[in-house]
Amino acid sequence: MNTILDVNIALMVPLGYQLYADWNKVFEKVVELEKKYSATFIHNNFIYLKVEKTLEKIFLKDIIFIESLKNYIKVKTINGEVIAYKSISTIENELPSNKFLRVHRSFIISIDFIKSFSPNRILLQGITIPIGRKYKQKVKENLGYF
Repeated sequence: MNTILDVNIALMVPLGYQLYADWNKVFEKVVELEKKYSATFIHNNFIYLKVEKTLEKIFLKDIIFIESLKNYIKVKTINGEVIAYKSISTIENELPSNKFLRVHRSFIISIDFIKSFSPNRILLQGITIPIGRKYKQKVKENLGYF
């Protein structure tokens, strides 16, 4: 009985390692392709975001704000919302800085949808977004609040 178990273990360990190595190679290729093409997926008027296993086209003019959910982002658009696996820092670097503004560690807003603002918060189409202490000066400069 012990001999049969030893043979099974001797076969399973190399097989498991080989499966892990193959999976890791594929995962590294996916990460490399995402890095390579993420910058090219943004165009003048739209961006592709990976939602589950598909790339979803989102027009920049439709984005109201982007909220961070740890490793995910929630993109609120005029048509609804999309949750994609991407960090807020990564998406911030990909968006045009003349249209979008980071106002909080968890929020990027579209300048086109600002209804009103004060030193502590911004109102976007009925949604109040807080302004973080770290971002307050940059927001004041970009929006011309003195």
